[in-house]
Amino acid sequence: MLESPADGIGVWRAAGGDMTVVAQVGNLNFAPFARLCAGEFGGAPLDPGHTLLVVNPTWTRSADIGQLWDRKLKAAAAALIDDPAAWLPLYHLWDLRTAKGATGLLFRSWPHDWQLYHTTAHQEDLPAALDDPPVLVSQERPSKEQQIERLNAALAEGLRQERAAREVARRPRQ
Repeated sequence: MLESPADGIGVWRAAGGDMTVVAQVGNLNFAPFARLCAGEFGGAPLDPGHTLLVVNPTWTRSADIGQLWDRKLKAAAAALIDDPAAWLPLYHLWDLRTAKGATGLLFRSWPHDWQLYHTTAHQEDLPAALDDPPVLVSQERPSKEQQIERLNAALAEGLRQERAAREVARRPRQ
């Protein structure tokens, strides 16, 4: 807890004080996190040898944080989160669904590559499952456009294979 139990942020010291672990930081409770990063709750996060580990961050981008008039908060958020290289995701699992109905999971477990899996959740008669191998493997986090393109292509291919299998099943056996 940083400011109050209502902010929903958990904070712990770890690794003998060389690490600060912060959980559940999002757009709505970003202000106390920005203050932590600025050293307002103690100088440890400002120490060059200190590690700041954020667990389950749900922030999006600085433009979504604070009110329109919160220019200082928006500037602090921009400095902290708008650079995609500023944070190294150690573990990431994100459920995805495209407008065309393709479903998938974006996964990363450091130091391994990002992996995008298509899932069969679109097939109501089958339990959801990961299609292996992944439809995309990348050292960099794939863009939303890449994710959508690959998932939609995997869905289209899966549907094509289903149709072909049904056609084969309908043919009379000789």
